[in-house]
Amino acid sequence: MVQSPYVYDPVHNLIVNEIKAPLVELLDAVIDHRLRPEQLLLVRRVVKAVNRLPMPAHENIRLKNSHLLVDLRDEFFSHERNAGREKALLALFNAVIIVYEYDHYYRNRIDWLLKWLVEHYGEWEPLKPNRPRREQWKE
Repeated sequence: MVQSPYVYDPVHNLIVNEIKAPLVELLDAVIDHRLRPEQLLLVRRVVKAVNRLPMPAHENIRLKNSHLLVDLRDEFFSHERNAGREKALLALFNAVIIVYEYDHYYRNRIDWLLKWLVEHYGEWEPLKPNRPRREQWKE
């Protein structure tokens, strides 16, 4: 079985202190309607932390669904053409994969969300014609 690099110190501490804690603080502030502009810097802190970790890849993750998330990320970026958003989107995908791989609490919530989406797929409004726009997305 593959040993995940995300469960051992010092990576464990980085995930807890530099990714999860700032995200929870940011979400709490948004929910409580007390978001201050300087708290948006927490997003930058999270992105920097994610970029310091090994990029999730099939060789360094252990969970079946983590592998599917890596495949989803890679497929997404085979279509994405908006270079101005690529770094942020990649950090977001990687943060989700790392937290999924690392933390059963969030893993269970992500699994529930995906289960709900699958169950309601037929109700989901499909993409509109020519969306995403061709200059930003390749088929």
